[in-house]
Amino acid sequence: MQLGHGHGIDHAYITGKTVDAHGHQYVVGGFTSHVAAQHPRTESVANITQNYHFADGGSWQDVKDNYDQNHPAMRAMREDIRQNGIQKPILIDYDQDPPEVVDGHTRLMHAEALGMKHVPVEHSTFADAHYYKDAARWTPHERLFGPTQGLDHRLFDGDHLKSDVRKYILETLYDFWKPMYGSDFDEWSIVYFAGSEASEWTSSMLEGNNDFDVLIGVDYVKMRGHMSRGSRYQLMSDQEITDEMNQNFKRLNEKTAQAMIPVDGELIGPFSNTWYVNPHSYDIRAIKPYAAYDVTHDKWAVKPPELPEWDIAKFPEGPALVQECQAVASYVRSILKLPEPYRTQQGYALWQHLHGDRSRAFSNQGEGWYDPGNVIEKWLDQEGLWEKLVQIMVRAKSDPTSLNAPEDWSNIPAAG
Repeated sequence: MQLGHGHGIDHAYITGKTVDAHGHQYVVGGFTSHVAAQHPRTESVANITQNYHFADGGSWQDVKDNYDQNHPAMRAMREDIRQNGIQKPILIDYDQDPPEVVDGHTRLMHAEALGMKHVPVEHSTFADAHYYKDAARWTPHERLFGPTQGLDHRLFDGDHLKSDVRKYILETLYDFWKPMYGSDFDEWSIVYFAGSEASEWTSSMLEGNNDFDVLIGVDYVKMRGHMSRGSRYQLMSDQEITDEMNQNFKRLNEKTAQAMIPVDGELIGPFSNTWYVNPHSYDIRAIKPYAAYDVTHDKWAVKPPELPEWDIAKFPEGPALVQECQAVASYVRSILKLPEPYRTQQGYALWQHLHGDRSRAFSNQGEGWYDPGNVIEKWLDQEGLWEKLVQIMVRAKSDPTSLNAPEDWSNIPAAG
């Protein structure tokens, strides 16, 4: 039975009789409807999460597992709901038995976390649901999908990296690399501060997302020249040297994953401080970064773009880029619903493709931050989907048997 949009209805998923606006009792396919004219239609959060089906995952736990609840965009959305409530109703297809939530999973999740008892709802079929309409589907508006605000005031003084921040970077690297490569590594390397925190995509408070990336460019010819005669580095390829350095950096990354940096007499952070060597990026412009501050020489190597009027409609690829991002996001959500081993197989294959294409975006074939290879990953990240693919990748690499077909495989498929 389709319920009209003109009534305010509080649904409870129990079998029994109910009373309509005229005082008549009737049974509604497994859930009762208490009609209250001129009141917004609401539902019990507990009733929805315990009894309904979800388009974005079969169970309520599946839905919650699809999101990184600590992602900055998720925290911002939750705070907005805390202050302003849920302004957009949860869309539920009451023609299904049990009813199915077709849109509003994230809002519902925040409502539950905030202890809300009821949420506004609206009847909608799959065909009607807003995220099946391209023009109205969710689109990101933060970070590179929105306007730039300015450099992070905690790290920069005007457009100059604060001396305490520069000191932290150089001293941390010196302490880590000196035992391995000697104290003169600055003769054959350049240290760059790059990534999100070097960009102007911050916030109205001029604070970024605490993603603190330090990239080191190596002149491999100079490095070999500084090593002693007979050093094993003389026989290693550029890529082998890079791989060894990044393998060693894993230890430093663990120590600086929640870095507190002393600036102006105070500790700021925590910053997710990662260290990495990009091959053949002694001149970092070769990998087309968002922005890069040359910490070694204390100057900008690539100044960040200033785009105070930027939004998703201004990407040079045009509307088709939005459609591509939406299609990939739908693809990821479908993969996450697959049973094993198909979920891991397909998720790992997609991660490899997307990760490889993002690498291409920062090569001589790509266009850096606004290249589709980067945009798609950032879109998935804001939807909370990229972390799910990363988790699948980690599982596949740590346990290759998770990619195997069942041992009792037969050429006659088993029922799903």
